[in-house]
Amino acid sequence: MGSKESKPDDEQHLLGDTDDEITVLFDKIKIVLIGCQKAGKNKIGNAILGKNAFTYRNTRKEHYLKDDNTIFGRRITLIRVPGWSRDLSSDDIKQIKIQQVIKDSVKSFKDGPHAILLVVKRNTTLTETTRDTLEKLLGSNVSEHMLVFSIDGAKISFATMIDHCAERRQTTIDRCKKRYHLFRRCMCGKQNMELIEIIEDFIMKKKAIHFYSIGKEQPKPELQVEQLATLVNKLKQRISDLSEYISKLQSHNQTETSKLRRTIELKNEEIRNLQAVLRLKEEALREMREATERLRSNQSTTEMSALHGRITQLENEGREREKELQKMLEENEQKTAEIRTLKEENQELKDILSVQERKRRQIPRRMTIKGTEAESFELYVLPSTGAEFVDSNRKELIKRVVSVDPILDELHEFIGNDKYLQIRLAKTNPDKMRELYTILDGAGQMLKTEFYKSLLKHEKYLLEDLTS
Repeated sequence: MGSKESKPDDEQHLLGDTDDEITVLFDKIKIVLIGCQKAGKNKIGNAILGKNAFTYRNTRKEHYLKDDNTIFGRRITLIRVPGWSRDLSSDDIKQIKIQQVIKDSVKSFKDGPHAILLVVKRNTTLTETTRDTLEKLLGSNVSEHMLVFSIDGAKISFATMIDHCAERRQTTIDRCKKRYHLFRRCMCGKQNMELIEIIEDFIMKKKAIHFYSIGKEQPKPELQVEQLATLVNKLKQRISDLSEYISKLQSHNQTETSKLRRTIELKNEEIRNLQAVLRLKEEALREMREATERLRSNQSTTEMSALHGRITQLENEGREREKELQKMLEENEQKTAEIRTLKEENQELKDILSVQERKRRQIPRRMTIKGTEAESFELYVLPSTGAEFVDSNRKELIKRVVSVDPILDELHEFIGNDKYLQIRLAKTNPDKMRELYTILDGAGQMLKTEFYKSLLKHEKYLLEDLTS
């Protein structure tokens, strides 16, 4: 994990020579670094990345800078935001721009950063207005994901946001190693490693591994369970690696020295701390899984209920549309009947108008016709042909001719036996007349003239009525 050359013999790292053997809790760490001007953001950022990434010249910009490095087995990505002057809540145009850059920098991480590091000037406490502004920009829970750093002379100290605001910062390593730490300003490899482990320890103990700011879509519960389960597994592996390392120390060192005892004590203390965190994370993982299962069950029930509701809605809509369709069909039939009646009335009016028009133009002549019983009668005969009379009086002749059979007998020789029998099969006189007209329409003027002559003979009174 760390470089052996960077650690002198009298100042061995807590993990001794096991840097490559101990499981790393987070392979990737994403950090946003913010703070006021001239507070030491560059020094903190360079110490975390283990390189001279940020200088005075390249940080005098109005946008954030992003850099990364793989150090001690971890891929660290760090965003450094320009500093603000005086109070972040100021309405100054530069402050407003910095506020937007802070929001953009946090949202630039797809899954959200693991931690936000706030650097303040020495012997100062973050103002309440600046804290309120940060909560307004990023969310009310931002304090849970924020570490506060300050450089005091030759030392670097840190605290959680909550403890910093409560002014509970300490001044010595022994009194504050759970929440605070002090470093020499000139960072060496050992202290770089300690700084990264402090940040990693802070991330490990947080309730949520990633920070999601206002407007950022929250991860699905399944993803949160997966992330927490990964951390639990790595905690177990790290505890196992440390236990194995203690066993190796005891077996490879026959003589127990104060340095060996101190190393073993530190490892056992780290194991106890990890075990305490592991118990909390396992309980949180169990609760999260139960909550996810309840959510999935409720969601399934809700979806099924919604599906049943949708089915019922569709059935009701189907019935309503069926009623509407039936009503439309009935109305359509009614309209069709009305149209048919209107057409018939229109045709009758046309027929009457046609007859009247012909009568207006006709010049009647008087003739005497002898009947079948040797009696004569007088009839006004139109100068038009009999075929025209048959066509123009079709409807009335079909309806009113009674002597159909005698007429058919006279037309037998003209229509033939088959058509004669076909007409005779009709049940009523109107039906027989319709069949006869069908034949007349296809036979031509001569047959209609013969039919007209037969009408004069057998339906004289009807013709008188039609021509009067």
